Amino acid sequence: VVGRLFWDRIVSFIQSEEGNGADPQLIPQSLSSLRNRELVYRHEESTFIGAIEYLFKHDVLREVTYESVVKRLRKSYHRLVANWLIANCGDRISEYSGLIAKHLEMGHRKEQACQYFLQSGEYALRNYANQEAENQFRRALNLECTKIDKPKSLEGLGDSLERQAHHEEAIQIWKDSIDLYQKQVNWESVARLYAKSARAAWLIDASRSLNICLEGLECIKEKSKSHEVAMLLHETGREYHFIGKTNEASEYCQI
Repeated sequence: VVGRLFWDRIVSFIQSEEGNGADPQLIPQSLSSLRNRELVYRHEESTFIGAIEYLFKHDVLREVTYESVVKRLRKSYHRLVANWLIANCGDRISEYSGLIAKHLEMGHRKEQACQYFLQSGEYALRNYANQEAENQFRRALNLECTKIDKPKSLEGLGDSLERQAHHEEAIQIWKDSIDLYQKQVNWESVARLYAKSARAAWLIDASRSLNICLEGLECIKEKSKSHEVAMLLHETGREYHFIGKTNEASEYCQI
């Protein structure tokens, strides 16, 4: 249930919460037996302090074994794995947020899974794992949770697509995010996304990029003065500069 990589403390936690194994030696003896038969390997070092880390020899073996787990118990086990990870990851929670989200989803805790998929996508973006970030944001959005920060998820998805040079798709995704941010009266985010969209469009068509900037400035007119608005003003001046309209470019840069 935990995965190809797993830890003895999680197995013991599941056993104590859902199993009937009062014998504290049950799990160590079972894992030792599996090691002797070379079905699992023990790593010298472990991700979690105080826990022993194991790896199934083959993922196919893990999958076959997983299918033998009674279906009505799987949901409960996945929830327990998520609970243990949340309680023990400490300041590395973002690193394991994708794994936590997966177990929450399989444990039918959809709303909570959405939040962790979003967190996992943001972590992947920070580490320039752009394809992974895209996957995590899509999984969050596909769950269609009511509590998910949807415009933030769409913005992250657009960021991951733009980094992979899918500029047109990113612009369309950001447009959906802009619409939602407008409904939230979040004008700083609206300005930021118009600036991002304009820069992405510039790689396709410079004149279109300027139109996006002007549309954005009209949208946030007299509504906000912020760092994000300054980004959009800078981008507008930049677009004017590159099409040879230096006077207009200078005007926007001074603003």
